[in-house]
Amino acid sequence: MRKMYRSLFLLLLLVGCSSSQPVVNTTPQVVVVGPSNWSEVEQINPANFPDPPVVTDKDIVHDVPEILMTSSADDGVVEEVEGFRVQVFSSVDRIEAINAEESLRRWLNSKTEEELAELGLLSSSEVISLYRQPYYRVRIGAFRTRDEAAPLSEVMKRRFPSTLVVPDFVEIIH
Repeated sequence: MRKMYRSLFLLLLLVGCSSSQPVVNTTPQVVVVGPSNWSEVEQINPANFPDPPVVTDKDIVHDVPEILMTSSADDGVVEEVEGFRVQVFSSVDRIEAINAEESLRRWLNSKTEEELAELGLLSSSEVISLYRQPYYRVRIGAFRTRDEAAPLSEVMKRRFPSTLVVPDFVEIIH
């Protein structure tokens, strides 16, 4: 019985796959072949294509802003980096920290802009008071490197003996 079903299946498969159309296309195709040497057919006369005159006395006009032309586009940009500050005071006593900050601000206000610039400071607004339990700290400046902070640290040690350079996140103005 099984052989009969198998034979019937093969017969149906062959009948289903048969077609009345020919398998091979018997219509001929036309193939166009060009000349073997194109230089015999194609001729270009360079005199028909004159070069345009070269313009040399023309000013270049652009619409690029002047700030970009002078490479000063990033002047004044504030960037927060891992840098250093000079810590002039640290204590658990809040009143002592306030007094130290006021003393530091008075000292800074007595200095000229040139004197502050020599120390790497822009103004007296660079004084920072912060509290991290249990200490109140008074810091000054914003420097990229420890070496930049060293001159200010030496000057501050005369007024505040416990002065030291500490790592901190600082904003640097380009």
